[in-house]
Amino acid sequence: MVKKTTDNVKLIILAYVFVITAITTYYSKIFIVNGISDWYHFVYQPMITPPESLYPILWMIYNILLGASFIIIVLNVDSLEFPKFNYPYITNLILEFLWCYAVFWCRQVGWGLVIIVPYVILSFKTILVFKDGSPTAAKINYYNFAFILYMAFVNMALVNEHGLKVEVYF
Repeated sequence: MVKKTTDNVKLIILAYVFVITAITTYYSKIFIVNGISDWYHFVYQPMITPPESLYPILWMIYNILLGASFIIIVLNVDSLEFPKFNYPYITNLILEFLWCYAVFWCRQVGWGLVIIVPYVILSFKTILVFKDGSPTAAKINYYNFAFILYMAFVNMALVNEHGLKVEVYF
């Protein structure tokens, strides 16, 4: 027997998506802004790194698109296959939180690299899983995959320049 998703359940899921995404975006922005003002602004940045002011904006766009793709799935799927789509969604947010914390708050670009490599794989797997729920949702996540892949290259460039931990000398 297939359990239909009621409108009340969809509203609860939409509230869940909004709250979880907002919390992750908020704390990631705190980590990024603190890291930029504390150390990132003062060290050599490889040529492929984005301008400092773009980091919070890019991560916010990433979160909005991830949340939007998840909402599309929730609204289009007849039966509530919530765990199948929720696990990649929530894991993407957790890895984003950990990466921003490790790189910007702790200056541990080595740990950032350890976090972002599985993050790239998960981001690609999210496209494949979301394709089962909605092809549109999967297409939205191509931006997210490209962005995470780009952040992996930025992280590798920072490790190449500064080692596993960035030290700031004044």
